[in-house]
Amino acid sequence: MKTFFLFAILALFAACSPQTPSQQPTSMISDEDYETVRNLKIVSFAKAYEEQDTALLDQILHQKYQLVDDGGEVYSKEDEMGYVSKYGPSYDSFLFEILKLEVYENGTATTFGVGTIAGSDTQGSYTQTYKSSDVFVKENGQWKAITTHVSGVKEVRE
Repeated sequence: MKTFFLFAILALFAACSPQTPSQQPTSMISDEDYETVRNLKIVSFAKAYEEQDTALLDQILHQKYQLVDDGGEVYSKEDEMGYVSKYGPSYDSFLFEILKLEVYENGTATTFGVGTIAGSDTQGSYTQTYKSSDVFVKENGQWKAITTHVSGVKEVRE
């Protein structure tokens, strides 16, 4: 009987002891996830807006997507799809630089960066900069943007 209790206590200690590195679960996040989110933010978003590609935008945006602009206005996925289908780009160049990209084990990712838009209109040449943060979720193996927040929009005229 003492042997049984001793064995039970040892089994309990073994079950409660910390895992060694080889026993810890492997990460569900890969370098491919980082690259996919980076590509969505830098390449795919720009391409969808520049080419008025609503099919691509539909692939990028989650059904519950919301954008909060610099003025605090909130827009849905349907709003963005409508905007892109009606209005082409009015700028000459666009660049987005990701300053921070994080991908989390729970299937979410965040980006933060600076966008720079340059162009000219009836008032002359301009350069506009803004800050943007995004949240992406991974569902059914696909990364989708679920929210975007834009702030700090500044315009310089030449």
